[in-house]
Amino acid sequence: MVSVISSVVSVIADRQVRGQASVVVDQTLPALSYINEVYRTVRSIQLATYSLYGTTLSVAEFDAQIESEAERLDVALKNLSVVSQANLSALRAEWQKFQSAVRSERDIMAASSVDWDGARTALASLKTHAVAIEGQIKQIDSRTRSDAEENSSQMLSAMSTSTTVMVGSPFLFALVSVAAVFVSRNTIVLPI
Repeated sequence: MVSVISSVVSVIADRQVRGQASVVVDQTLPALSYINEVYRTVRSIQLATYSLYGTTLSVAEFDAQIESEAERLDVALKNLSVVSQANLSALRAEWQKFQSAVRSERDIMAASSVDWDGARTALASLKTHAVAIEGQIKQIDSRTRSDAEENSSQMLSAMSTSTTVMVGSPFLFALVSVAAVFVSRNTIVLPI
């Protein structure tokens, strides 16, 4: 009976650990990867926009780079929404504002006569939205990491339970054996 109970407890603890490990592997790690991808892509677009303003990047080169980066960010956001429990609506709204600022800067720099004051204003707007996106990313990252810590705590708790059962089982077996010897001695040997 003792071995059955310890086996059941061990199996339950093993399932809990496997379940929590699955959450970490299937959700948390990819979510953190997509969060980093969003962050890197926003930084890359921001750098390209500053390069356009500084005339180190042509409008055609800028367009090609931004199109590639925007597609990568859209894919990262889509994938993040699949693996993360986070609400991405605020991040998506800031992304739309950020894209608008990028387009505004592009249009100003592509004009035959560049409005440098307008370009600086568009860059300031771009920076504002980039900071807002980074804030949203940090919140999502923080929640994801917090969830991962909670899953880790649950795994440690399940492993601790399993360890306690494994360590306690031999002692319980010994106690049952000693009790069985005394009961058998009192019921079988003493009456004879």
